[in-house]
Amino acid sequence: MSRYRIDVVRSLRSALDQAVYGSTKSLTGKALNNTKFPFGDEVEGARNDAKGRGRDVPSEMVEYLLTFEPHKDGNPLLWGLNKLRNTKSHRILVPVASDVSLVGSSESAPGVMASPPGWDPATGTLKALMNPPKEGQLNAVMAVLHLEPVIGTGAFRGEPAAGLFRRLLGEVDRVVAGIEAETARLLRKRNS
Repeated sequence: MSRYRIDVVRSLRSALDQAVYGSTKSLTGKALNNTKFPFGDEVEGARNDAKGRGRDVPSEMVEYLLTFEPHKDGNPLLWGLNKLRNTKSHRILVPVASDVSLVGSSESAPGVMASPPGWDPATGTLKALMNPPKEGQLNAVMAVLHLEPVIGTGAFRGEPAAGLFRRLLGEVDRVVAGIEAETARLLRKRNS
């Protein structure tokens, strides 16, 4: 699968950390190292992540970030994005035959395909076991196979990648816009 699709996951997840870094720099006036968007499998895990690896983020911003509920039971879309980002890239996408159409055949050829096609992520190949034609039978079969990339692991396993990426983009856009607005509000509050 194309590497750019895996880069979508990395870029969306990184955008959250970059927004938190920018907010922290605006609020503190310093380029601090321990800034990140908090995540956890549960509420307390997200809070602990903020206190640990995000300890330089101002507390009022941490409280705001936690309102996005970046944990499994709160916002499974954000939580799943983080899990996908931390997955080995070769497991994220797998192609699935979403449509197989018989375009033409010189003769009825039942049983030509002995097994459904399957994707081997280790080799990056599509494999299908084909039965040889019976003696004297002409099996000229032409089929069109439509492959669609789906998520191959985790919370989104089996979900079409294009639709999921659009949903993730919308959610990250919403969160980043919120971080920018909250940062501006906090700066106005401090300056008034």
